[in-house]
Amino acid sequence: RAQRAEAALGGDRDLVGAKERVSTLEAENRQLVARLGGARARLEELVKRLQFLEEQVAVEDQGR
Repeated sequence: RAQRAEAALGGDRDLVGAKERVSTLEAENRQLVARLGGARARLEELVKRLQFLEEQVAVEDQGR
């Protein structure tokens, strides 16, 4: 009975494999979150630069 129950659940090896996959996915997720944070910071920097340039153009247009 116990063997059938273990077989139905996939056994200990499958559980270890699943835990390893979860661990790998969690590590990949942490890396992606860090990359996303870096990309977000870069995007915010670019938006600020664009706003500055738009203001410069507006000032130059007023001077003409």
